[in-house]
Amino acid sequence: MDNFAGYEASSRAYRSKYQNQLGTGSQRPSPTILFIGCFDSRVIPELILGITPGEMMAVRVPGGLVPGQGETDFAIAAGIELTLSRMPSIREVVVCGHTDCVMLNTLAAGVDAEQFPNLARWIGMNDLIKADLDSHTAHDRAILEKSVVQSLKGLREIELLRQKEITGQLRVHGWIFELETGQILALDESSGHFEVLPEPATKFSA
Repeated sequence: MDNFAGYEASSRAYRSKYQNQLGTGSQRPSPTILFIGCFDSRVIPELILGITPGEMMAVRVPGGLVPGQGETDFAIAAGIELTLSRMPSIREVVVCGHTDCVMLNTLAAGVDAEQFPNLARWIGMNDLIKADLDSHTAHDRAILEKSVVQSLKGLREIELLRQKEITGQLRVHGWIFELETGQILALDESSGHFEVLPEPATKFSA
């Protein structure tokens, strides 16, 4: 339990500092952002965006990947549907990959399916990311960028989200967080290029 030493004082301090944002029932906060990203210990969306509890919902999965609806993993889509159906305050949906991603490196290299059956299934659901990549391309960067593009496609296969985007109730963004620089690169879907997101990031410049 040494790794959890001091949790009691920290949890009380958390409650004291953010008590106005931790309401329950009818006093629940109204988050405006849904963030789908990697569970990497270095990628903490609240710290990256400088926001406080109650402002954002987060779905964190290996690689920040969103498989298509024809695949067999329903947990991500269920979390997104739950958020969008119960929290009409959501206006921005972000899919965010990051540099030096262990999951994407593993996806590129492959794994032993007998030794790691669940990881192999997750990789199989996201194999389209590796498809058609030029062997002469900067491979890691190409996989990272394609993972965000492919995840946006998977995201838009969720009917509830697709309809909300079509009707202008929310906007969808594809991001890359650069660990080396701290910059956020946003996908310009009209050009297919990733460009530095102007500050403040929470304005979600188009």
